[in-house]
Amino acid sequence: MPLPPALCPGPAMWVSIRAVCNALLRCPRWRMPEVVLFGIGFLLIMSFNCFTGIVMYARYHDCDPLAVGLVSKLDKMVPYFVQDIMGHLTGMPGVFISCVFSAALSTLSASINSLGGIVYFDYIKPHIRHTEHKANVIMKIFVFLAGIYCIFGGIIVEKFSSILQMVFCIGGIGFGSVCGVFLLGMLVPRVHGRAALAASALSIVCMAILVVGSWGRNQYPAMPISTDNCPTTLNATTTASTLLNLNATVTVKDLPASGFSIFDISFNWYAAIGFVITLVSGPVLSYVLNPAADQVKLNPNLLSPAIKYFVEYEQAPMYELPELRKEKQQQS
Repeated sequence: MPLPPALCPGPAMWVSIRAVCNALLRCPRWRMPEVVLFGIGFLLIMSFNCFTGIVMYARYHDCDPLAVGLVSKLDKMVPYFVQDIMGHLTGMPGVFISCVFSAALSTLSASINSLGGIVYFDYIKPHIRHTEHKANVIMKIFVFLAGIYCIFGGIIVEKFSSILQMVFCIGGIGFGSVCGVFLLGMLVPRVHGRAALAASALSIVCMAILVVGSWGRNQYPAMPISTDNCPTTLNATTTASTLLNLNATVTVKDLPASGFSIFDISFNWYAAIGFVITLVSGPVLSYVLNPAADQVKLNPNLLSPAIKYFVEYEQAPMYELPELRKEKQQQS
């Protein structure tokens, strides 16, 4: 029995977004119980998502809200489902909406703040005279501009038919390579910086070609649905033209059979494919490309504890921030 598509490529997408993000990388150490809880949390969330979809199909398979015009697009099915099930309970739909907004805003704020810090310290600080006040002002301006960009981006994204598919398609171009580069650095000591960069670039180029080539071809056969059991009167917002179509059964036609094409693969697999390309091409490119002069020596602290003791290496000098070096000198 094949695994559900949400659970097969899902870990690559989830790990690419969460496990290597700046917020988690700042944690001093991850212990095994925390890793286990992280994995259990992922399985629970994905299981709840799949179970919610199954319940929604069981409820609406013979009276599809999308077919009768109660819902304009698939992305609005879950709010409609919550309103339909718990609308009679005072305050429950509001609790659901507040939870969605709080989760989205907390994730967005943490991501934008982390992005502001990364941009400043990696691209701006080396070219200016650094002070704490100047750093705070620049990062706040960057966060403000990024917030405005997200607002206008949300207005545009609202016009798309499926936000989830668009996010997976665009994010799948780079998420897999990011996860692959981190695993190469932790598990494959042979791979140096140039090889990892080339492998990441190869993955991004391949995934960009795949995403562009599959645009308009990602059409999947839907589950059989109908409107046979819809009530004769729905609500005051239902138009007369919609009521005429209540007894029309929605026929589902299978897609014409054709040979296998990589461009027909589901968008759920994009991050996993990019991850595999990076993980496979990295060691190969490490034998083709020569490392930079400062990448010959290996820093064992960057390796996973599982393989650290099986690798012979020459200790590399540790990089220390100038602020910490100055503080140590003052203390001594």
